[in-house]
Amino acid sequence: MAYKPEERQENNRERQQGRKRMQDTAHRAFEKNTKRRLTAVGDWQHGEADGTGNRAAMAPVFLGFHGWGSDERDFLPVCRHLASGHDYASLRAPVPMSALFADEGYHVPGYSWFTQMTVSGKELDRQAAIDACLIERWCEENLEDNRKIVPLGFSQGGMMVTQLLRTIPERIAGAIVFSGFHAPGLLDGTHPADGTLEERKLSGAGIPVFFGYGSSDTLIGQEELSATAQWLENHSNVDVRVYPGMEHEVGPRELRDVLQWIEDQRLR
Repeated sequence: MAYKPEERQENNRERQQGRKRMQDTAHRAFEKNTKRRLTAVGDWQHGEADGTGNRAAMAPVFLGFHGWGSDERDFLPVCRHLASGHDYASLRAPVPMSALFADEGYHVPGYSWFTQMTVSGKELDRQAAIDACLIERWCEENLEDNRKIVPLGFSQGGMMVTQLLRTIPERIAGAIVFSGFHAPGLLDGTHPADGTLEERKLSGAGIPVFFGYGSSDTLIGQEELSATAQWLENHSNVDVRVYPGMEHEVGPRELRDVLQWIEDQRLR
């Protein structure tokens, strides 16, 4: 699909306006609830520069997002392993699991990216977009303006990776989705960069993405995983890997494949 210059300008304006609306919403949520902020562990300040001393010219930061009920320290070894000597950080989701079970009086460890047990439709769009804005704020506060990232996430964290593609594609050097999914895109303003992704894909400059999942994953479901694979096919240069017999997990063979993919894409 070809865009005329005036159509491209209008699309850019719409994306900017959509992102501004979601940033404003995220900032209001951030200010209203001090718990909705992101904590990170890792080492993202000491990457290797190109000899010029220009930090913006460094290799990208590997930025990890854990799954439902987990935390940033649980996903940290995956980030460290894939970054392999380069900068990395693992971010904690903003919602304590105990808040989801408050009515039952349970104390449950871990964190969630969403404020409800089950989220779908426009509410999934809304919450995913707000969290993506909080991640964008973390990047603005902790990384140089031109520093690229390689977001990687498992399950719910994998959904955050697809949402970042739809929000800040200009910052992404490549992306890794482990058994993740994508928001439906029903709510206006929550996926401002979808058009940009399509344009880049058609022009041969699509963002490289690794998407892996197991053929026996029944937690997300094969239909939703297949739909996400198709969405990525239309919006990125995706390498889809389906692992026979693997359930909802990150397997050793998958990690080996991702390491090779990272080398092939020259992401570090």
